[in-house]
Amino acid sequence: MIYSPLLFESIVVLKIQSKVHLPNGENVPIVFTGTIKFSPDIILHNALYVPSFNINLISISRLTTDNNVGLFFLHTKCILQDLSKWRIIGLAEAESGLYHIHKPPDQSTKCLPPRSLIKSCTVATDLWHLCLGHIPTSKITLLSKTNLSVTITSNSICEICPLAKKNGCPFPCIWINPYRLFN
Repeated sequence: MIYSPLLFESIVVLKIQSKVHLPNGENVPIVFTGTIKFSPDIILHNALYVPSFNINLISISRLTTDNNVGLFFLHTKCILQDLSKWRIIGLAEAESGLYHIHKPPDQSTKCLPPRSLIKSCTVATDLWHLCLGHIPTSKITLLSKTNLSVTITSNSICEICPLAKKNGCPFPCIWINPYRLFN
């Protein structure tokens, strides 16, 4: 529900008078519906124009239906991420119980959250090994040298992997002619 008619790119006048029922019991009229383009990546179709509102309310269901986006809620922030390109297209901050969308970040933003959201990261090498396989120690050290607060924990040394890399056969190779047994 939108209160500012200047946000609409296109409008459709309703043929039948409709109203929105508010939690306080009041019914307020919907003047028209239309399309709103908040940014090149965030477009809402069939948005309701309700002039008696004094704030724009966006339906999360409508936002995710009209756009291929995912929303990731944190303690005081919400990240809007384009799921097809895996990049951040918007950021909202909690204020007075509602999330207020701020100006979308520039198009060069990577898919990682802003550095202000990243407090610390712990890389457990044994968990990494179990899920993804080996990562060279030099690469793990490189992670810890970045300006992210990365700490490295290594709880164990893999016993199977050195054995798997061994080239020799564990048992002697003996060739037996099976036809000799039956002659």
